[in-house]
Amino acid sequence: MTRIDWGRRSGEEVETVVGILLCRRHPTAERITPSQGDAGLDVIVREPDGWTVYQVKRYATQPNASQKSKIKKSLDTLIERRAATTAIKAWHLVTPVSPTPPSLLWFTGLTDSAPFPCTWSGSDFLDGLAAEFPDVIDYYFRDGKDRLASAMADLATAMQLPNAATPTIRQGQGPELAPTVAVAPVLATHDLINSLDPHFRYDFSVDTQPPDLTRSSGFVFAETRGSGTQYFTFKIYEKYRGALADRPITLNATFRTPEQADQNAMRDFIDYGAPLELGQNLTTIDADLPGGLAGTLTGAIRILPLGSLSDSQSRTMRMRIVDAADGSAHEVKLHVQPATAGLDGRNLRGMADDEGGAFSVELRYKDDDSSQTFQFIPHDLSGKVANRVASGLHFLSKLRSGNTFEIAQEFGPYTGEPQPIPRDLTALVDDKVLELIDSIVVLQTLTSNQLTVPDLSTLTLQQGEEIVVAAKVSLGEEVVVHFNKLEFTPNGSPVPEGENAMFITQDLDVKVGELSISVGPIGFHFERVKIELEADAENPDGIIVARPIDTPKMKAVARLLPATAE
Repeated sequence: MTRIDWGRRSGEEVETVVGILLCRRHPTAERITPSQGDAGLDVIVREPDGWTVYQVKRYATQPNASQKSKIKKSLDTLIERRAATTAIKAWHLVTPVSPTPPSLLWFTGLTDSAPFPCTWSGSDFLDGLAAEFPDVIDYYFRDGKDRLASAMADLATAMQLPNAATPTIRQGQGPELAPTVAVAPVLATHDLINSLDPHFRYDFSVDTQPPDLTRSSGFVFAETRGSGTQYFTFKIYEKYRGALADRPITLNATFRTPEQADQNAMRDFIDYGAPLELGQNLTTIDADLPGGLAGTLTGAIRILPLGSLSDSQSRTMRMRIVDAADGSAHEVKLHVQPATAGLDGRNLRGMADDEGGAFSVELRYKDDDSSQTFQFIPHDLSGKVANRVASGLHFLSKLRSGNTFEIAQEFGPYTGEPQPIPRDLTALVDDKVLELIDSIVVLQTLTSNQLTVPDLSTLTLQQGEEIVVAAKVSLGEEVVVHFNKLEFTPNGSPVPEGENAMFITQDLDVKVGELSISVGPIGFHFERVKIELEADAENPDGIIVARPIDTPKMKAVARLLPATAE
């Protein structure tokens, strides 16, 4: 590769391209823009054991007195503002020129007292970066931008493969069409477009169903076209953190008059960076997409948060509620997603999901008055593992005025000030649902099959009561149950007709979803029932019927009986 004459490039070009080259080598690096105030740093690589800092200067010749003063100021600023609180692993002065012996002597004297290693990375260092990422140099300094646009324009042509419906293949006159025919041209096209753009990586797929597009590392934009059984999806990812700052994507959308809910969603997106989903309210989008994909789009829109204010990974936190009545604590683990900000960068929004899947919690910070608001969002529990959602439901049930909550890291003590819960939120949890989930957790001890929450939209009241009763009885409790009537086939013994007490036993099985769980032998004691022997066409010898007396239903006390040895 031809060496780059950095001296022929403007200072702005040098700083932009060098910054991109550094971020390509370190994809998670953070570039500090002039508006943020560089404080002695332009590019930061954050690692667990400290920061590696790059200060980029555009000087293409040995620095003069004024430029040396600026370099010294950058280093002094870094030491004063950062070194006391942040572990700095190394500081690199990056310039398009390597130091001469006099310049190196000056640099050594400047950095001798620095509390971290300092290096002057000059033209050899930059030439190495340029050789490592030739697409960056090609795009900015040569004709790579035009060739990328041309390659993207040719994508449709490159994807035209043999069609099984053509006469040649249909009549058996041509080669047999196999799925492998598509592999080579598709891979070649993928390699081509990804070798030309220094900012973004492109993936594409063909699916028989609309793909489920979710946020992933570096994800920026996706477009799906198609209907019926064919959907072509093009996805764009950042090649390094901050690529959108170097090559912004702008979307100008025209909407029909949105419903109130859609207006609220748009406001949340603007103010807090909340994900935005709008269906057919969207009319058109003029999209300035990279890689020659710019054009007018129609259809639905979904905008996900593009990044976080800190790291790009979720983390685990703990939250607990302390009950003011007895001092008991109810803790859950939360998977906290990276925070998002409004379009002006002021208001903040954070989302966290209960580890068990019972709920999510949204935190909003409003910059105008420094206020914070929490919103707890219950999830549909149907089909989820009962043992996992139970703790989250109990947590929600304690969201009442007078109790306090605290937040802490995944491990270690709670060190923050407990925050009072301003109002009762216990309506988030239905007491009957909580009792049902607790009962399924009890029944889980009787089977090795994993029990999940039944479909709560179709579960009948009777089915739910059977689960609750079975759990209580299995714990040794005596439970009052009610029956409309009972029927028995005579076993040859005399039938005690009239008003009587009655005791019967039965092996109790209960269904949780599609699974049947054996609880064991249960005894039912009735204090007062009416017993009659009735005969009909189907039962000419008669059948024993027990009915209530003076009440709509018979009452019995049920209890678990000791298992008999076989």
